[in-house]
Amino acid sequence: MTTTKLDVLRFLNQRALRPPRVGSRATDSYIDQLKRDGNTRAGLKVLQLRPFPYRELPPSVYHAVERAAREVVLAPSRGLPALREAIAANLGGELSISLDAESEILITAGGMHALSLIFNTLLEQDDEVLVPSPCYFLEGIIEPLGAQIVYVPMDESQNYRWDIDRLESAITERTKCLFLNTPVNPTGYVLTESDLAEVARIADKYNLLVIADESYNTMVYDGLRHHSIAALPAMRERTLLVRSFTKSFAMPGWRVGYVVANAELIGPLTNTLEWNVLYGTHVAQVAAVAALAEPRDWLDGIAGEFQRNRDLLCAGIETTPALSCVRPSGGPFLFLNVSHLRGDSQEISKALVEQYGIPTTSGGYFHSPEHVRMAIGGEPEVLRDALHRLKSAASHLAKFV
Repeated sequence: MTTTKLDVLRFLNQRALRPPRVGSRATDSYIDQLKRDGNTRAGLKVLQLRPFPYRELPPSVYHAVERAAREVVLAPSRGLPALREAIAANLGGELSISLDAESEILITAGGMHALSLIFNTLLEQDDEVLVPSPCYFLEGIIEPLGAQIVYVPMDESQNYRWDIDRLESAITERTKCLFLNTPVNPTGYVLTESDLAEVARIADKYNLLVIADESYNTMVYDGLRHHSIAALPAMRERTLLVRSFTKSFAMPGWRVGYVVANAELIGPLTNTLEWNVLYGTHVAQVAAVAALAEPRDWLDGIAGEFQRNRDLLCAGIETTPALSCVRPSGGPFLFLNVSHLRGDSQEISKALVEQYGIPTTSGGYFHSPEHVRMAIGGEPEVLRDALHRLKSAASHLAKFV
C-alpha cells in the first residue's frame, strides 16, 4: 500500500500566508533561538529592554485574583459588568463624555485582539484602510480579509507630523476607515488637537470610521497632553476607541483591553468575539477591575521614567555618527535611522542582537526600511549599557569609516 505525501500548502489559506509574522514576536523568537543555539559571541548578554512599564501591582489586585481563581464563573461575552462599569466611569470622566457600560463597551484579550475584532467585523473584499506610516503591524489582520491597506508615508524631516493633505489625497471611493494611533507606534508622534480636528473633518466629509488605538495614552512627555478623538462630539458615532491595560496599568501579562464604540457597532463586534473565543477569562478581568478601583499613585512616575530613558539615549545618539532619530514625544520606543549602516534594516537588526546584544525590530515591519525600533524601558544602567553598545555598533557597521 502506498501513502501519498501530504501537501500541507494545498490546505492553507494563501492570504493568511502572505503577511510576515508580527514584528515584535518575530524578534523575540529570534532571540530565543539564539539563546538555544548559543549566541554567536560567547557570553554576550542580550539586554532586557522593555516596551512597556513595569510596576508591582497593589496587593488588592492579587487578593482579588486569588479569590477569582477559585470561582467557576463564565464572563459575559461583552465582559464582566463590573469592569465595563468601571471603564465607563473612569474613561467617561477622563474624556468628559457619557458612556453606557452595557451597550458601548466590549472587553477584549488585549489591544491586538480588539483590532482584530474590529477589522474582521468591518472589512469586506477590496475595502481600503488608510494608515499613516511608519505604522503598527496590521497586515496579518487586514490583508487575509481581502481588504487593502493604503499606507500614507509621513516625513521624518517633519518629525513624523501628520500631513493631513497627503492623507486626504489618498482617500478613494473604496476607503472605509482610517487607522489613528497616538502616541504613534513606532515614531512616538503625539497627535495634537489640531490634527484630530482635521481627521474629524475628513472623516465626516468622506463618511469614514476612525479606529483609534490609544494604547500608550499615559506615556506622553515634555508636558504634552494626550488628546482623544473620541472626546470630539462630532466623532462619538464614528470612532472605535481601543485601549489596553498592558500599558496604561502596567499589566502586560494579563491581556486585557477594550473597545468603546456606539451600540450599533458593539453588537456586531460582540458577535465576532463569540465566534472567535466565546468569552474572555474572568480572572484577568477581575484583576483589571481591582486595578481600576485603586488610587493611581502606584503608577506614578512611569512617564517620567521613560522620558528620562529617552533623553539619555537621544543625547548619546546625537553625538554618534551614522545614527540618528527623531526624539519621540510619547511611547516606549526610539525609531533609529540606520541608513548609514551596512545592510538593510533586517540585516542590521540581526547584527545588533547577535553581535551587540541589542534587541530591535526591523523597520521593514513598520513600512520604513531605513529604520529599526528599539524599546527604551529599563533601569538607567541598562540604558547606559545599551548606548555604549549602540556607539560601538555604529562605529563597526558604518558604511563609511
